[in-house]
Amino acid sequence: LNAKFLTMGSCLSKTEDDDDVLKLLLLGVGGSGKSTLFKQLKITGYADSLDDETRNEAAPFIRENCTKACVILVRLCEQLEITLPDDVLDHAEAIEEVTNAGDISSEELSKIQNACEAIWACPEIKDAVELSFKQHQERLQLQTNDPYFLNCLDKIFAEDYLPSDEDMLKMRRATSGSNEINFKYEGNEWNIVDVGGQVHERHSWTEKADDLSGLIYIISLSDYDQYSQDTRQVNKFIDDSIGSMLKVMNLEQIQDIPVVILLNKKDIFKKKISMGTNIKGAFPSYSGSEDDWYESLEYIKGYIKKEIKKEVKHNTAVELLVTTATDQELMKTMIQEIIHAISLTNFQQSGMFDKN
Repeated sequence: LNAKFLTMGSCLSKTEDDDDVLKLLLLGVGGSGKSTLFKQLKITGYADSLDDETRNEAAPFIRENCTKACVILVRLCEQLEITLPDDVLDHAEAIEEVTNAGDISSEELSKIQNACEAIWACPEIKDAVELSFKQHQERLQLQTNDPYFLNCLDKIFAEDYLPSDEDMLKMRRATSGSNEINFKYEGNEWNIVDVGGQVHERHSWTEKADDLSGLIYIISLSDYDQYSQDTRQVNKFIDDSIGSMLKVMNLEQIQDIPVVILLNKKDIFKKKISMGTNIKGAFPSYSGSEDDWYESLEYIKGYIKKEIKKEVKHNTAVELLVTTATDQELMKTMIQEIIHAISLTNFQQSGMFDKN
């Protein structure tokens, strides 16, 4: 890539009414991990911490993550033609009835916990989990952090359960509408807006793109072999995540503002590559080692840069970073890198380029 580095002194956009506020828009398709970054701002001390009320509100959703995971595991066995014991099927049916009924009441906690434990302990279920990591575009999938929660059901189904920082980061709850967070850092006021990533939420991306100082777009690396959750006809990584990113970068409001692209879920990406799920299904022209996660990652980074140079109609300064958003220590540094990349007069030269 022949990079031409851009001076970003004129890129910080401020409104007349908010002279001291730098507004960042946080976007990505559903499941990319953008809301995890949003929560990391609180957990790592950049913004007000997560209080007990917020954690208590999250507990039912974490329990629902567990029940939904168990139902998916049973259905996955059906897809893989793995026969399950009758008692496991009975437990799944009981869980599904409660899941369909809404929030789990306190009286049902013990019953549902026992059912989840029985399903998760089943050897056939563990076989299905292992197989689901191998070329499973057309199969049902667990959420990335479902095994983490299924391994601590005693804690999660206790009546006095208060989610930890790690629990809060790993829970799955789709963003509805938008959430905002404000904080001070190095003398500047920052406003970060997290907008829902499901297809029906994306109409508001344009509406939220006015008066920006920067765009943060998150892509899940582990989606390279997945179909979109909204349509089973397109690759989630290429057509959904990257395709949506290119549309956003071509918006008039995005012109001449810095863009930080976060390639998230590096840990899951490495695991899938090591288990034999290579990237050739999504990238047929890839000719590197099929089991080398680093070489695969470098190819993907190059692909994204080429797509931006080809498809984005105006000069755009881009910082491309790789991360695991659930890693608290890593994200402390990563958030600093993101803010510095947007707030400094010049982009750091690692990964910055324009389309010419």
